[in-house]
Amino acid sequence: MEETVHIPVNKMKLLFHTVIFSGIGIALLIGCFSLAESSEMSPIIWQGAGILLCLIAVLAAGAKAKKRADKSAGIIFSTEGMTDNSSDFGLGLIRWKDIKGLNADLSLQSKLLIVEIKNQSEYLKRGKNSAVKRLLDQNVRKFGTPIVIEVGNLDCDIAELVEVFQDQMKKFK
Repeated sequence: MEETVHIPVNKMKLLFHTVIFSGIGIALLIGCFSLAESSEMSPIIWQGAGILLCLIAVLAAGAKAKKRADKSAGIIFSTEGMTDNSSDFGLGLIRWKDIKGLNADLSLQSKLLIVEIKNQSEYLKRGKNSAVKRLLDQNVRKFGTPIVIEVGNLDCDIAELVEVFQDQMKKFK
């Protein structure tokens, strides 16, 4: 039987984000429609902007709700490697043999786990679409690797994640 360790996403935080994005979308829609009535500009421009902004916010809320409902969301450590399903940009299975090491970036804005890998081009190809591929390229330019995990989405702190990661890496690498 395969030994796995699962670190789930923080479902309460995702619920909070879903509610916030939904509220922002509704507020933007109402605000733009009220501006359409009182502005000298064409009301169609304001209404169109309101609908577009509301749609973007609702899509973001939907992505958060979908990730909250996903049972496999989070990070899974197994004998093969680490599977990153913590965000919409997760690259799936990262094999132990491809991992060189890890760093933690503890900036004030976010806590990031930076996974250094050997063959970056293989993981850059895994981007689901051009927007994700651009984000992965940006990660390479900024951090030297495409695999950057935001720990704030997970149901643990960065010290716990680093400890589990190192324990699992020693065990299986």
